[in-house]
Amino acid sequence: MKKLNLIVNIVVITVLVLVIALFGWYLKENFDLKASLAEKSAEYEKEENANRYLAELERKNEALKQEEQKINKVVPLNEEKPFGLVKDLIRVSTQAGLKECNFKITDSGTADTANNGLKQFFIKMKCESTFPQAINFLEKLSSMERLVLVETVAITRKKEILPYQEITFDMVSYTFVE
Repeated sequence: MKKLNLIVNIVVITVLVLVIALFGWYLKENFDLKASLAEKSAEYEKEENANRYLAELERKNEALKQEEQKINKVVPLNEEKPFGLVKDLIRVSTQAGLKECNFKITDSGTADTANNGLKQFFIKMKCESTFPQAINFLEKLSSMERLVLVETVAITRKKEILPYQEITFDMVSYTFVE
């Protein structure tokens, strides 16, 4: 019986030692997993913050692109000749009822560094119209998307074209130059 008790005690002690060792290993693994989880959670939070920041930057980028498109409608980029502007001026002058419109366009040559890289186009437009038609033209010109500055308006009365008058508009438009 003593042998049996001894064997049972050895088995119980061995099982107990194994259970304690297993429990110790389990605790170590649990602590390691908690540390790893904390580390991964911190990495995940950093990535989430980076993703939110990236999404915010993309929204800002899109807003800036839309703003750039609006600005390019007002002052286009790298325009060699203002054909689109002339087309718009012809459309507006026709709508306003101006007759015999002639255009003379000259440019400033190169971008003026004092004007932040803006190149000027000087437009001289001669036409025949009545005074109300000229006012209507100026109102339509002010509502155009493109930036056009009217520097001078010269009105000349000619008896052979009454009630019309010869009107000369000296205008300036701009383009960005890179």
